[in-house]
Amino acid sequence: MRDIVFDHAIRPLKDQLELFPQILPASEAKILYQRVEDNFVRSPPMNERAMVLGDCWTGAILVGTIEDDPTVGVIDWEFASIGRGVDGDMAQFLAHLQLFQLAASWHEQSNQHRALEILTGELTTAYRRQSITEGAKWVREGKPAADSLQARMMRSAFLGCAAEMINCAFWKVWPCESPSCGTPHPTEQEGCKLIQQMVERAVWYLRLAGGDETEFVREENWLATQADGYIRRLFQE
Repeated sequence: MRDIVFDHAIRPLKDQLELFPQILPASEAKILYQRVEDNFVRSPPMNERAMVLGDCWTGAILVGTIEDDPTVGVIDWEFASIGRGVDGDMAQFLAHLQLFQLAASWHEQSNQHRALEILTGELTTAYRRQSITEGAKWVREGKPAADSLQARMMRSAFLGCAAEMINCAFWKVWPCESPSCGTPHPTEQEGCKLIQQMVERAVWYLRLAGGDETEFVREENWLATQADGYIRRLFQE
């Protein structure tokens, strides 16, 4: 199964990145792709592992319609295992929510965008709070040391989130008839300005991840990561 995921969800990323020379040159696309591949193939030690769904995305979460006491259900457990939690399941789930927010902004759907903001904020806060309750050692305030568990897992989460964003920019159907994309609207996905925004945001994560944890926590880079309202909130207030 790991090989299947690699072939269908990791290996295509390099070619996808190279479709956007206006965002990054081919030479950088190769470097950024290699960061994703290296992170995917590495074997995380036991202190990084958790019980995971294995394919956590918005389609796997069902929410009931009773306002005062909604029922929440999680489906599709066929990939469940001991694996990556905060930098796997959660990074993947937040990638989907972030793409939906970008799409809501693009279509000027302010109510939907606000609802997604609230959902993301409550989700990340609850996850971090529960992690603290369970004594997770990767939840720490302040800039982590380069050789720390938190730096390694946060960087991994940046890379995992970015990979999922790029994949879903192509896998999902994102309706767009904006004249800014040209008339008629381009048939190639990479010609859509909305999808370009999605890939550009993913590239931002890949760049901030740095070549290793030392680059990731370098002062200027670490300060830049504070602009992220998704992944960092799983680790820090």
